[in-house]
Amino acid sequence: MEVQILSRKLIKPSSPTPSHLRTWKLSPIDQLVPQVKVAFVFYYPTHGTSSKVENVERCQRLEKSLSETLTRFYPLAGTYIKDSHSVECNDQGAEYLEAKVDAQLTQLLSKRDEIIEEVIHFVGGKFTSPLITIQTTMLECGGLVIGVRISHTLVDGFTTSKFISTWATASSEGINEAILPCFSLASLLPAKDLPTLKSPPPPKIHGAEKFVTMRFMFDGANISSLKAKAKANSETSTPGPGLKHQVSRVNVVTSLMWRALMG
Repeated sequence: MEVQILSRKLIKPSSPTPSHLRTWKLSPIDQLVPQVKVAFVFYYPTHGTSSKVENVERCQRLEKSLSETLTRFYPLAGTYIKDSHSVECNDQGAEYLEAKVDAQLTQLLSKRDEIIEEVIHFVGGKFTSPLITIQTTMLECGGLVIGVRISHTLVDGFTTSKFISTWATASSEGINEAILPCFSLASLLPAKDLPTLKSPPPPKIHGAEKFVTMRFMFDGANISSLKAKAKANSETSTPGPGLKHQVSRVNVVTSLMWRALMG
């Protein structure tokens, strides 16, 4: 499998960060988070046949919408200042890579735990700069793989999902002016001189040891069945009308997992 890096650049926010927002202090909660980066990988199949022109236009749209999204999530485009536990929101930008690989999406999904690191080239791993790295990889079949590596000290899981969903919406529908994330936690919990937690050391791997990962698969028929049960249960367990909206796939699968954990 040959992966070719086509370009590497910094994507800056579409509008400069105002002067009064140029310094973003970390809260005590943020300071206690280990200084690591976490990664997410998203797989998108092709719909029909994709021409080279369509792929170029899609990449241009992703770049433009990322720039617009960074304007709202401006600390991610800045530089971390370790001594002051703060981010200089200088619009340095997010690291953005474009690549292509001579592989089919089915190949990646069948052996993704083994080969995904060959596809997504998150080189280096310095915490300070840049704070977010993104790689879009075009597949031979016309599919797309997007890898996102982001500083966990700056954002938690909720903010990360909000950033990704905002970027996705901006790419498909345009930026939503109503989406204005709040970065004012430090004003509620003033920063303190706290010790910085170090990342845990990697596990020692010996030749005789084996590690196993597990994956739970929910197919369409089972998810449809879960959605039907959720609707039926709501109609019998609560007074008045049941669910008025369609329950999402994420809702029912997450609910099933939590029900199992609680049991």
